[in-house]
Amino acid sequence: MAASGEDTGGAVAGLTFDLELDPEPDPGELAAARAAIGAMDPRELLRQDEEGDTLLHILCARGLRVPARAAAEAFAQWGQLELREHRGKVISAN
Repeated sequence: MAASGEDTGGAVAGLTFDLELDPEPDPGELAAARAAIGAMDPRELLRQDEEGDTLLHILCARGLRVPARAAAEAFAQWGQLELREHRGKVISAN
């Protein structure tokens, strides 16, 4: 259960899970991630590997939420937030 008492759990394919909403990231950590992402060449940031994954896909898959958020902001700025990887998955802002 979330702190508000709202049920945020669910089930997919017979597996149950409890989703806790993430608090806002530490402002200093987010600023550092934004600076690191901002220093990257956009072509490198948007480059897809042999499976179609971008840095954003990899950061999300590894659970690196703050750097993923910074990368997602950059992707959105360039209109590329919905790049698909090899299985057709998309990183969505919603």
